[in-house]
Amino acid sequence: YVSLNYGNTDAKAALAAANEAYGPLFWFVGIGLGLIAPVGLQLLEIMGKKDANAAPNVPLTLLTVVLILVGGYMFRYAVVMGGQIL
Repeated sequence: YVSLNYGNTDAKAALAAANEAYGPLFWFVGIGLGLIAPVGLQLLEIMGKKDANAAPNVPLTLLTVVLILVGGYMFRYAVVMGGQIL
């Protein structure tokens, strides 16, 4: 990102095209659902526990894992497809 942002005019055009086409997918799905949401869910789970020895919440853990996998896939998809635009 930094090398494209501070590069020549062609590099800046490529970055702008990639951000326009795949920017929302990258930020909302890749970063939002794949990074921020799982961390937030697990922090809520940790903060909500009154007993340190309580059993883990299995459905929440599975949801977190699925969100990480989907977010990671979409992150990779957005980066690869964004690189193919120009």
